Amino acid sequence: YDVMGRMYRENYLGMIADWCRAHSVRFVGHLHMEDNLPHHVRVEGDIFKGTGMFHLAGVDRIDLNTNKVAEKYASSVQHAYGLERTLAETFALTRWGLRPQDLRKGTNWQYVRGINMIVPHAFYADRVGLTDAVLARF
Repeated sequence: YDVMGRMYRENYLGMIADWCRAHSVRFVGHLHMEDNLPHHVRVEGDIFKGTGMFHLAGVDRIDLNTNKVAEKYASSVQHAYGLERTLAETFALTRWGLRPQDLRKGTNWQYVRGINMIVPHAFYADRVGLTDAVLARF
């Protein structure tokens, strides 16, 4: 797994990071299954080294499940590698039932765990501040 992880970083993540650096573009994103500790080695080799390849450490926080600790991994990578920010792709699986209090709770939960850049992704507000009459026009 160490060899696989090194090859992944050198021949994929590293090449993208180098291209981005050469063209003054920030390489941001997240790795696959970063919120599931048993999958780290098998999927990424070394999630800390892999996430450290980004110019901003990132995670995928697409639900409101508070049993995951991906934010702490990314914020630890930010500190360990001296990266500028820690971002989270957020709320993609919350669907139409997302309420303002869910947004606040989910966002605060991430900030406390070290996220300092929220990237809203494909979430839908269910009648937030809208009346049925306004919604009917859509």
